[in-house]
Amino acid sequence: MTITATEATAWKTELETITADVADPASRAALESLHSALEGYFENPVLFRSVLGKIAKSMIDPETEEQITGQAFQNLDEFKAALPAGVTVTTVQ
Repeated sequence: MTITATEATAWKTELETITADVADPASRAALESLHSALEGYFENPVLFRSVLGKIAKSMIDPETEEQITGQAFQNLDEFKAALPAGVTVTTVQ
């Protein structure tokens, strides 16, 4: 998996949008803290990919990771079908 600068910027923008939409002060503060922690990673797609990989590894067992990284998927639905129950895929546009 590679992450481009455009994709990293899209993640940053999406997080900013989500943060702006949250009315609960505690939730907003948590999202602002997350944004602050990720700021340096957004600027470097290689580092951002590393962070995403660490998050994914904590959620996906090695066998599933091998299954999804060892093949090409025709579409998002096919990819989602390969994931274990409880793993949610969110697209960023």
